[in-house]
Amino acid sequence: MDKVAKVVIGGVECDATYADGAVTYTVPADMAAGTYQLTLKDAEGYEYGAGYTTVSAASVISAASFSGKPG
Repeated sequence: MDKVAKVVIGGVECDATYADGAVTYTVPADMAAGTYQLTLKDAEGYEYGAGYTTVSAASVISAASFSGKPG
């Protein structure tokens, strides 16, 4: 995954970075809500299928870590 340089979502190519075990990219602001197939692209232009993602205007928490005492 450390070779990923771009993510293609809905036919739009976005810059991507890999750190701490995750690929991070920014969805274009004008992309319509919906489900899109992702393609990962390396610096040499090779493409790899990567499943699907959902674009939504709603806030979503995909992972969280909480600490502290209840009460």
